[in-house]
Amino acid sequence: MLGVELLSSLGLVRQLPLLLLSAAALVAFGIVLRRRHRDGAPPVWSRPAHPVLLGCLLLIGGTTLLVALVAAPNSWDSMTYHMARVAQWYDHGNVEHYYTAIDRQLWQPPFGGYLVLLGYGGLGGRDYLANLPQWIAGVGAVLVAMEIAARLGASQRSGYVIALFTATAPAVILQSTSTLTDLLGGFWIACAAWLALAQYLAPKFTGKDALWFGLALGLALGSKGTSIPLGLPWLVLFLLPALRPFRPRAVLLQAAAIALAILVLCGSQYLRTIALYGNPFGPEAVQRMLRPASMDPPALVSNLVAHLSLQLGTPWSGVNELHTRAVAGIHSALGVDLAVLYPYFGGFRIFAWSFAEDIAGNLIHTLLGMVAIAFLIAGWRRIPRPERVMAGGFVAGVLLFGMTVRWQPFIARLHTPTLVLLAPCLLLALERKFPRFAAAALCAAMLMALPPLFQNTLRPILPAHSMGWSGIQPRSILVESREAQYFAMRPELQRPYQSAVEALSRRQCRRVTLVARYDSWEYPLWALGRTHALGFTHQESLKGRASLTPGLAGASCATVVLDHPADWRPGYLAPEVTPRFSSPSVTVWP
Repeated sequence: MLGVELLSSLGLVRQLPLLLLSAAALVAFGIVLRRRHRDGAPPVWSRPAHPVLLGCLLLIGGTTLLVALVAAPNSWDSMTYHMARVAQWYDHGNVEHYYTAIDRQLWQPPFGGYLVLLGYGGLGGRDYLANLPQWIAGVGAVLVAMEIAARLGASQRSGYVIALFTATAPAVILQSTSTLTDLLGGFWIACAAWLALAQYLAPKFTGKDALWFGLALGLALGSKGTSIPLGLPWLVLFLLPALRPFRPRAVLLQAAAIALAILVLCGSQYLRTIALYGNPFGPEAVQRMLRPASMDPPALVSNLVAHLSLQLGTPWSGVNELHTRAVAGIHSALGVDLAVLYPYFGGFRIFAWSFAEDIAGNLIHTLLGMVAIAFLIAGWRRIPRPERVMAGGFVAGVLLFGMTVRWQPFIARLHTPTLVLLAPCLLLALERKFPRFAAAALCAAMLMALPPLFQNTLRPILPAHSMGWSGIQPRSILVESREAQYFAMRPELQRPYQSAVEALSRRQCRRVTLVARYDSWEYPLWALGRTHALGFTHQESLKGRASLTPGLAGASCATVVLDHPADWRPGYLAPEVTPRFSSPSVTVWP
């Protein structure tokens, strides 16, 4: 992350510097592994494994790797801002803020995009490796879950059971093949939890250990904003040995080291965003929409119930209807109105079981987590203290998340970090006490993992009828063209976008002004225009008050308009000028 920021400050976010930075990162990683091996610490994957459990892990890892490498990035957020801002950064040669109507490209945490940028820029503006960072994060999340279990005294077999519970979560499977950043944030939160547990079990009170923890927490914050409530309990756990008994010097040293690591990693992005919006988290209007409507206890309980409902959708409409009535009954008892608390995105509703990464629930894992919490409460005093501490940290993170993030219908994916920590923090005690029950639950989880593994709604290996998104039935990624894959969620846009790029190519236009709306699909223009060396610069707007970044070569020779009314036209054109191409979604003006 610091390497990308350094290259940006020099205006060197270009192919060769990015390749050199990637090579340096790989060399550094190799050195760390070699030192670990030299110090006698065997890597987690070298431990003997139960062959069936290992085989299931390899099936999930290999299949998701195939999808990640073959499939084009095509989620809604990828098309509007994840991939679009990567293309803008590479085009500008830096990661400074720029004019845009899609301001999520600016204020959303950028570290996931930086990782994508390494592959995108290294391949000269091609996105064949765009999904790989999330896949690596998925592998890392499984390994960290095993390490947490090992720290808690799990046997080798129990460690692999915990790993497989983590790997079979639909959220982990689906996100490991995308450019979303929830799994990446979950990986770094899990690293922070592991470091906090290590400090709790064997306190050292050194600045070095605090720096490592601060780096993990800083990377989580720089990857996903929801890491703030999810990471706070692990910060408290890390500092707890110095607080009880109180050691002022140790607390000050560790807190300073953690703060320094976070500021070094995230400071540049925070400063850019503060300069633009007056705070490090983005526009106030968006933040008000994301926060709960009220901090009153009934509203907070409502938000927790609403979040839980995201994970409990089933394939059966009758069951989902009963679920809806139960949620409505709870809100009636609380004396709150669902329509008032959740007025955005069409209001409160429950999705059926789905294989779409934005709305996919994790039914088996959630129900098992609820059983584990009940078991832990019932046998609290008999559970070893470290396991109680980890369970408490997990539950505290879930509660803080529910208190700070308002329910929305499309944010089941934001729960991914909790799915990463669910197995090592909650299920280990249950697996030890009731191994047969855990084995049966693991079999059910593996069976439930197969549909999202092979029939991902947007990136299927084996196409199936749409689950959760009406009208979306893409062909297998093994036979579908990469161009068509970009439009799997909105196939009606493919032909207009292709025609717009062809019109620009015929005019031999290279630098294009882009007029977009807040949720316009910008990235397909970059993907389709790559072979024609097209570059798109957002029209100056009030939403993007930042200074234009340097290095934009050439004056604009055309304007592409996305999602505007049919009678909209650029103000600089004479009334008699007609568009070179026109459709309801895309218009090209000379």
